[in-house]
Amino acid sequence: MSQIGKHKTEQYTINPKVYTGGFKNTQYSIDSICSLNIPDDIIEIGIDKISVTDDRIFILDTRITNKLYVFDNNGNLKTTIGERGKAKGEFIGKPDDFFVDKKKRMHVFDMIGHKIIVFDKNGSVDKEVETSDYFPLSFGLTSNNNYMMYFSVGHKNAEKEKEAPSSLLLLDPDCKNHKQIMASDGDLYCSVSIRTFYKDDERLSFIPPFSDSVIVFRNDSVEKVVLFDFGGKILSKEMPEVLNQQDDYSFMSNYKGVLGLNRYHETDSLIYLEYIYQDQGISWLYNKKNGQVVNGTNIFEGINPYSYYFIDGNQIIAYVDTETVKQLQQYYNNKSFQENLKKSPQQMKDLVEGKIKAPALFFITIK
Repeated sequence: MSQIGKHKTEQYTINPKVYTGGFKNTQYSIDSICSLNIPDDIIEIGIDKISVTDDRIFILDTRITNKLYVFDNNGNLKTTIGERGKAKGEFIGKPDDFFVDKKKRMHVFDMIGHKIIVFDKNGSVDKEVETSDYFPLSFGLTSNNNYMMYFSVGHKNAEKEKEAPSSLLLLDPDCKNHKQIMASDGDLYCSVSIRTFYKDDERLSFIPPFSDSVIVFRNDSVEKVVLFDFGGKILSKEMPEVLNQQDDYSFMSNYKGVLGLNRYHETDSLIYLEYIYQDQGISWLYNKKNGQVVNGTNIFEGINPYSYYFIDGNQIIAYVDTETVKQLQQYYNNKSFQENLKKSPQQMKDLVEGKIKAPALFFITIK
């Protein structure tokens, strides 16, 4: 990370083989639950990303419906973004990622369409920003409303401007001018996740592909680099030569250590990391207030119906889909299920018994 200049470094050690127990139900509280009112013609929404403001809930689905859904804080659907087409506000590809700025405008990335479409909070088009001069793999939005973009095989003008093929750039709001933040030694043809940027309040975090580190920006400057030490059991340390392969990606499923970092959120109270270990997503949560760490497939002890976590302040916002609830209901009379249910808050029983409608968001405070 020397190419990004002077920066503070934080380091955390994780043994991916050792799972801790989840938070006991006395260590957290479910403050509120928001059931989402999805139209009858939509069977299910796949969750790829969630963002929450004081009066809006944003859910991105790039797996089932290829849409960005905007709900109010009562769970009522306000608008849907993602119409295919060539007209203004329509997508050649699909909404690949999005960020919400301080004015609650949605900056939505169409990678195949080479553009960022900016919508107001009601879903009306504000403007479109062309990215055809750059062809980024992923993008982020800083608190100054500038864009960060990552390029796996170089942007269009990289050779002319004598920049490395794989780059991290800072661009103005119209994508007319840029500054190179970081460069790598060679092209990378695949990644752990297509989304490499994560925003939390004033912070924008970037995960370089297959890295063991996260670059954290405040405004447009590097605040720090967060390093996760897996004892060398990570692909980039043990098999760095495979990362530049263009045609054979079998190593991604065959490797038995940590493949890479998948998601990162940080607030003043919590740090949440999801990493890929033995082809499975593992959650690591650090409570800054008391130093407690949870590492494993489940953050909470007992019944865990959650399929996605988002960190907001000292809260974990967790998503529950209808299919998971149906599966849990099949085990309701099972003895071990009932034992786990006793370790869970009352809301879990209400959920399985149908008293709480799914899909839903659970707003959970860590004590």
